[in-house]
Amino acid sequence: MINTLNPSIPINTNLSNTPENSFLNLCTLNIRGLNDPIKQTQLINYLESQHYDIIGFTETHFSTYHNTYTFKHHPTYQAIWTLDNT
Repeated sequence: MINTLNPSIPINTNLSNTPENSFLNLCTLNIRGLNDPIKQTQLINYLESQHYDIIGFTETHFSTYHNTYTFKHHPTYQAIWTLDNT
């Protein structure tokens, strides 16, 4: 395969899972509300089963940082949140 941006640099087409050929699995979800702890647990269990490396949520409608408890104390993922109190 030819690198069209820089033809002098070859593109590695070997897709084996080696450090040189690692992939990031990304996921973005428009949640439309995630205040229920049971829904949070079900969602995180599903996302873990899909082996996502980075997950982005929008429209969680969290009103306080207390609502993020399930994600803040999860052993696999590190959670970073912002809240809009308007």
